Amino acid sequence: MKRRLLDNSFFFLAALIIAFAGLRMVLGLGVAPKPALFAGSAATLVDALQQAQTEHKVVFAFATADWCGPCQIYKRGALADPRVAAWVKEHAKPVYINIDKEQSEAAALAVAGIPATMILTPEGKMVGRIEGAFGADALIRWLDAALAQVDASQATGDSNSANGTGS
Repeated sequence: MKRRLLDNSFFFLAALIIAFAGLRMVLGLGVAPKPALFAGSAATLVDALQQAQTEHKVVFAFATADWCGPCQIYKRGALADPRVAAWVKEHAKPVYINIDKEQSEAAALAVAGIPATMILTPEGKMVGRIEGAFGADALIRWLDAALAQVDASQATGDSNSANGTGS
């Protein structure tokens, strides 16, 4: 009797795992593709900072990992939104940081939680950081506020940037 129960439990568990894997494939869950706003973007944080200095833009840094569920939702949602892509194209140089592959860049930005979205001045000063997945509207409001902070500090010649806009 126990043997039969164990056999049934094993088959039930195997069927459950197969069903879950099939559901993930059908629903498109799993690792989301890199959002289009990062197409042709800087390969490294240093490259993004150099490009930002040349083009007088801020750096839009996004820290993520393939195993992070909220990161995949964020990449499919707000970061795939055309309005967010347009904002980044107009105001920033984007850099995509996979914390498992670019560990030194993640450490340089003191990434503690993901997904993490950061705005840096071309000189590399952190203007703002948010952690978590946000909708496109909330992200754009945060980006506008961070950019206003950069503009205000440049207008006053203030070299101290305020960290933590939104966090």
